[in-house]
This record gives sequence, C-alpha cells and structure tokens, in this order.
Amino acid sequence: MNKIGALNHIKITHNIQPDQVAFVFDDVLDLSIASYCGLRFLIRRRTSPLFEIHVKEKGLCDYISANSGSQYGVREVCELVLGISGVFSDVVDKRVEFDNKYHMYISKRNSVSTAFYTKKDGIIVEQ
Repeated sequence: MNKIGALNHIKITHNIQPDQVAFVFDDVLDLSIASYCGLRFLIRRRTSPLFEIHVKEKGLCDYISANSGSQYGVREVCELVLGISGVFSDVVDKRVEFDNKYHMYISKRNSVSTAFYTKKDGIIVEQ
C-alpha cells in the first residue's frame, strides 16, 4: 500500500534513481509513484474507461497495453521493452534454440526466490 516507500526502498537497495525504473501498473494505488518512474506502462483493464482517461490526461503513462493482465498484458509490455531495446529477435532466437546462454539465464532466473516486504515501525523489512 505504501508505493512511495517501496520505490525509495528499491532506490536505496539497488542504488538507482526512480527515473531509471520501468513501472508496470493497473490500479489507482499505483499512481502515487507513476510520475516518478522513467517508463510507465498501464495494463489495460476491462472496466470503466474513466481510469484510463484519467491516466492519459495526467500524463502518467507512456504506453497502454492492448491486452488486459489476464490476457498477457504484462508479456506484451515485456516484448515491447525487448523490441525498443533492439533485442527482441535475438531473444526469441535464443529461446527457440535453447542454447547455453538461454539455459544459464533460466537457471539463474529459477534460482531467485521471491521476497515479500512490509513496513514495520516505519522501516521496510522482509517478511
């Protein structure tokens, strides 16, 4: 719920500035940090268009996905980032080949455990 605190935690932990963060979001609670991030991707929701209109009018996103979250909207954004980075074709080719580089990536990705954080006594701590 404390998005600004989470962004500050990421900034301190990884020694990066908020404008170096790519932010993927879909809800009103996310708007508190959208204006601070370098790239903002709104995942389209199949609800009232008012939220999307508000986000556009306030300039709080750089891209709105064509797909919803349940219909691969996050994948759409990831593939867009690969495309604008100029590596989409290479990444797809490596995935199809399942070469050593991709195998190492999958091994590293699968070895990372998910961590959950909460705010306790004003300090962000891992749960």
